[in-house]
Amino acid sequence: MANPYNGHDVAEPTVTKAQLADVSTALVQLYRRFYGRGPTRAKTIFDGNVITTVLADIFTTVEQTLVDRGRPDLVTGVRVAFQEAMRHEFVATVEAQTGREVQSFTSGVDIEHGVATETFILVPLPEEPGDQVEVRQADPALRRAVRDEAEGIRSEGQALRAEARQAGARRSSGRFASS
Repeated sequence: MANPYNGHDVAEPTVTKAQLADVSTALVQLYRRFYGRGPTRAKTIFDGNVITTVLADIFTTVEQTLVDRGRPDLVTGVRVAFQEAMRHEFVATVEAQTGREVQSFTSGVDIEHGVATETFILVPLPEEPGDQVEVRQADPALRRAVRDEAEGIRSEGQALRAEARQAGARRSSGRFASS
């Protein structure tokens, strides 16, 4: 199969698009189960032995209120502690969906944009005799595509938060209006 970015022949993917969709769904379900609400958008990408899921519009009402009122440090602290406490569940989810063993897991949150990333480094598959390892930088077109996708998710998350704030403001102003 030819790589669409550079035309070189590459092996068939070891993680299918269906499995990546299953990873997205499963991680959203984990968020929903343990945070009480899930992200509104998720996309999982795979390259080599790395799986990354980008999740948008992640904050609960309490978290968004803390961010809006100048206390993002509390949100970050709780999210980091939660990810560490839930490490096993996140790793087990990806292993179950892909059939691959996870070597390393890291999580990040962008407080300003309400976006989280869950990144899993998979244990490399055994090499076939005669295979050579090629060390290369990611193709610039691929980097641009990933950056553009992340920007789209970020913009969508900002728009959703703005809509939620406007809806909340309308509800609040209606509650205290004199009749």
